[in-house]
Amino acid sequence: MHHDEEISLNAALISNMTIGKVYKESEEQFIGLDFSLDGELLAAYTSSSLLIFEVLLAKKKKTLYNKSSGISHLAFTHHNSAVVFLPAKKPFNLNLWSIHENEIIKSFRGGEEIPIKLEINRKNDLVLTIDSARMIRIYDISKDQGPIMILDLKDQLECAACFDYSGKNLLVTTALSTPAGLTRLELHNIEDDYKGVSKKLYLKDRPPVSSVQFDPEGNRVLCVAENGIVFLINLESEIVTELGLNFGAKIPRPELSFTPDSKFLLAGSEEGVVRVIDISSKYTEIAKFSGHLKSCLCVKFSPVSVVFVSACQTLLFWTPKYWDS
Repeated sequence: MHHDEEISLNAALISNMTIGKVYKESEEQFIGLDFSLDGELLAAYTSSSLLIFEVLLAKKKKTLYNKSSGISHLAFTHHNSAVVFLPAKKPFNLNLWSIHENEIIKSFRGGEEIPIKLEINRKNDLVLTIDSARMIRIYDISKDQGPIMILDLKDQLECAACFDYSGKNLLVTTALSTPAGLTRLELHNIEDDYKGVSKKLYLKDRPPVSSVQFDPEGNRVLCVAENGIVFLINLESEIVTELGLNFGAKIPRPELSFTPDSKFLLAGSEEGVVRVIDISSKYTEIAKFSGHLKSCLCVKFSPVSVVFVSACQTLLFWTPKYWDS
């Protein structure tokens, strides 16, 4: 099951994955998934509960609750014993939660507006949050203080941001109010300390971008426009490629997942179907997986194993039907 140098992901392997395990005990819809960085654990969370699974066995390890303030966004830290999360109710502080002790270890001052994103830097203790007032905050969870950096973009029409996989860069996109129809991408060098903008790129005549994420190889950025259209930008060639995915404006930030080799992209849907797009060359759909009776907008591929998980109110663990020798 583990993905190593001898296992190469290909269209035949990916398109022949099947449901290996089903978890049906949740009373609520799952709103997010996250693998630990070593791929050993999976966090699946609802608006009030956190379920931890051992991935190799697809077995639930524990259930934790946060019914007082709820959960809106959550991610593993670099230690499998802790997660960071943003609550669903005010105050929208960033919290460091020990899943071993079931205790909030630290709380960092947040904003007054609803959180729309949380992401942890894969190489250090920096955490990125964005709220609906277009305020981007960067925290260092190894310290005991509020944000170490705030980008106030409330004068822009839209904003999005993410770290790259190297941990050295922060990508920020803004939809400029003037001139209309222009989106700016800025790559900020944050290695060791803030070193300023290292690259700028402008997109013309496209709707504002509401969500961005890097592929694992770090050359391409996956963008979701506010109208739900999904496209890839190659930062080196500056070529923009639409992927034939459209979530519509009512799902502005769908969860999409790259495979660890950056060859394939997984996307859930309101119809409960998980689609797989080959993004290594042809940008074609190679598989559709059915198994959910409700809307499935949570899907994540393991960073180290040939396993992916999808969720509605039911959690499905997908594994290969067979191994290609």
